[in-house]
This record gives sequence, C-alpha cells and structure tokens, in this order.
Amino acid sequence: MSQIQVLSRVNSGHSDLVHDVRFDHFGTSLATCSSDRLIKIFQVQKDEHAGQTFSHVADLKGHEDAVWQVSWAFPLHGTVLASCGYDRKIIIWRQDGRQWSIVYEYVHDSPVNCISFAPFDLGRLMLAAGASDGTILVLSYQDDGTWAMKKIPNAHGLGVMAVSWGDPFFYPLNGKRGDTVTARLASGGCDNMVKIWRENGDNGAWPEESRLDGHTDWVRDVAWRINRLFEHTTVVSASQDRKVLIWRHDGHTGWTRDVLKVFDDVPWTLSFNPTGSSLGVFWGTNSMTVFRDSNGQWLPITETPSEDEENLGDESGHNTTSFSNGSHEAAMVNH
Repeated sequence: MSQIQVLSRVNSGHSDLVHDVRFDHFGTSLATCSSDRLIKIFQVQKDEHAGQTFSHVADLKGHEDAVWQVSWAFPLHGTVLASCGYDRKIIIWRQDGRQWSIVYEYVHDSPVNCISFAPFDLGRLMLAAGASDGTILVLSYQDDGTWAMKKIPNAHGLGVMAVSWGDPFFYPLNGKRGDTVTARLASGGCDNMVKIWRENGDNGAWPEESRLDGHTDWVRDVAWRINRLFEHTTVVSASQDRKVLIWRHDGHTGWTRDVLKVFDDVPWTLSFNPTGSSLGVFWGTNSMTVFRDSNGQWLPITETPSEDEENLGDESGHNTTSFSNGSHEAAMVNH
C-alpha cells in the first residue's frame, strides 16, 4: 500500500479538543468545532508554492457546551451550516456577506450527537440529527421561511451515534429508474444496530424500512454511498466491535453483508470521496486506511505514515479528506 499524502495542517486556534472538521461543497470554506463551544470558519485558498492556505474568518458563538459535529448545506441554498452539541442544541447558521447569524435554534431533551444535511438531489433543504435519548430529528425548510420537524422516537436504544442520507434516486428501492425521489436515512446507535428509514410521502412520517444486524457493540458511524452509476446501493458501518461492515442492496435480494475489515482498534469515522469510489476509515488513536472499490471488491490502497497519523474524519470535495487528531490541529489528506 502507498502512503497517504498529507496536504496541509491547520492550527485551528481552538482552546480545547477539536471534534469535527468539514469542507463545504466547493472546498473553499472549512468549518471546525470544539469542546471550547466555538465553531471556526476558515477560507481556503490554493497557493502555487504553499499548497492550500487557511485564513480564519469567523467564530460562531451560540453553543453553551461542547460542539460535536457540523454539516454544510448544498450551496444552492446559500451558505448554510448546521451544528449540534452536548448542550442539546441544534443550530442552523447562515452567512450574509461577511456576517454569520443564527436562523434557527432548537433545544432537545438530551445531547445531540450527529447532524447531516440531505444531498442536493433530494430537491429539498432537509437536515437530520441524532440524539442521546435515541431520537432522530428530521428538519425540513418551508416556503414561509420556517423549519418543520419530524421525530423518530426510540430509533436506537441508549442513543443515536450517526446519521447518513441515502441515495434518493436508487431505482430498485423506489421502483422504476427515475420514477420517484425518495428520502431515506441510515442510522447507527448504541443498540449495535444499523437501521434504514424511509419518509412516507403521505404524512411525512419516517417508518423503519430495514434493520441491519451484524455488529456486537455500539455503531460509531454510518456512510451511504451516493452515486447513480452503480446497480446497487451501499451502506458502510463502523462499530466499537472493531469491524467495518459493507451492506449492499441490489433491489432484489435485500441487504447483504460483508466484512470490510476487523481493525486492531476501534474505527470511529467513515468518509466516501465525492464519486463514491474510495472510502476512508479513521480508526484507533492515530490511524487511517483508504479502500478503493475494484469491481465490487474494496481493496486497501493507502495508509497513514507513522509520522502523520491522526484520527477523526470527514468527507470533502476534490478527493480530499479533512480530519482532526483530537487536539487543536486539523489536517487535509489526499486519497
């Protein structure tokens, strides 16, 4: 295997642990969040000699405790960022010119662990979040400028750890190719389960569609590959049992399961590149392995060199992945 190329390192300026790092769709802005209660925004520029440069442009203040995760909306909806944290808050931020403001805030009954905007192909501005009380919250932007919320109570016993939006155009699940656009979510939780949820177009409810049973410990992350070129859909799950599992559905035989790898330590975070052809797995204290899809077989192609080991990952544009090592620094790698 070749070694992962570390493109850049960023001293975030946070005064406590960094929990998440996310590029926007174009890779021109970077958001970080931390236990210091802050979200920091960086402008990303390419330099002929220095490579990528990162200029700190804003601090977003609104959380009252650790901020666990952030997510960018597709830019057609404007410059919109969502965040969640231990303070039980979901906050939606919008940039107008150089100013950021809070356009929506919700306080849940328990800490909110994960958050994700829906893909552009869904055609609506939607957001999903998972909470420690086992609830999944789905927010939809309305024409009058308000946000409507649907809740999936008791989605996972002991808590929801991860949510990931499904491919809205995966035709074997929806019927005929191009027939309908269907909203689906994959979630993972402390009940060791991966679950698939499908929106009911009649009443907006989110019934459970599938239950994927294969892990023996908490599911730490899930990632749904979005790509219309494949004749099957793929969900990947990472668990505290040290396994990363590949779940496939071809529209006929239901979900099948394969073990990608049993790691030497816990895999924490999963990240597909934009085309879905490669998958980054961030595991243990300081390790990352990248796999590439070769005719349905996921083969390891790169790994972190010892001097550049980090953890905690996130998908981004241009085949670049950003991640934090749980300190005050972020790094960008190529895969």
